[in-house]
Amino acid sequence: MPLHPIKASQRLDLDRCLVADLALRTATNQRESKSVKGYWLIIGTAISDQEAQAEYGRLWKPIGEKYQARSNPSKEPPLLMEARDAQRLIVVEFPSLEIAKACYSDPAYGEAMRFALQASKRVLVIFEGDLG
Repeated sequence: MPLHPIKASQRLDLDRCLVADLALRTATNQRESKSVKGYWLIIGTAISDQEAQAEYGRLWKPIGEKYQARSNPSKEPPLLMEARDAQRLIVVEFPSLEIAKACYSDPAYGEAMRFALQASKRVLVIFEGDLG
């Protein structure tokens, strides 16, 4: 089948379609990248030192605000199953994985963490995802 030259008006329509397609793909990529967040999953034993836990909470508040952290952000709380010694499960959501890592590396969090570790035994896992 022979190819026919494209008329100027058809070329303009094609260019508009290509621009619209690119804009749609860009918007979709931006939406998808915005939905991927960073998380901390904290699994802890019962609190054994209430004063240390209170100090951790006091120190955590401005740190969490600085890094836009939200604790237990989903409507449905996480269920702790097959927990052995664990009695607490906390999910902390950050705008991105990079921000979650930066928060953990912040010297102010290092100071707060000392009190968290004094208050109970725990494991903290950092991961990327979309829980919501």
